[in-house]
Amino acid sequence: MFTKYAKQGPQQGKTVPWVLLGLRNPDGSHPIVHLEHLGEENRPFWLEMLEQAQAEQPPHTKSPAEIDKRRRDARAENREIVIRHSARRLENVVRDDGALATDAEIALFIRSIPDGDFDDLLAFAKLGAPYREYPEPKALAEK
Repeated sequence: MFTKYAKQGPQQGKTVPWVLLGLRNPDGSHPIVHLEHLGEENRPFWLEMLEQAQAEQPPHTKSPAEIDKRRRDARAENREIVIRHSARRLENVVRDDGALATDAEIALFIRSIPDGDFDDLLAFAKLGAPYREYPEPKALAEK
């Protein structure tokens, strides 16, 4: 009865470019990472998250040093999750020697992104809307 809506959810395997506006290449352009959604339709990601949810969590702490360490550890783990499950292609990423980076260098690039810019990239990868497929209105009217 409502299958037209169900088909509009985030699509498995769809990648979307994320422009790192906080970073600039020597020519003034910005690097771009093509990302796959970090959501339920990304099956390997979802299974890993379910596995982690079942793992034992560390005890609560109020120590500022421990809280800071956990925050750094969590960001480092999030970078690895993006590398494994979301980042699929680099575009316009320039290495220090001036050559364009290859997709084989995705991990090195993701690990080098400043924390705030990485946090923005991660938030985008978790949004569902950019990864949806929206049919033309005419197609929705058809039976």
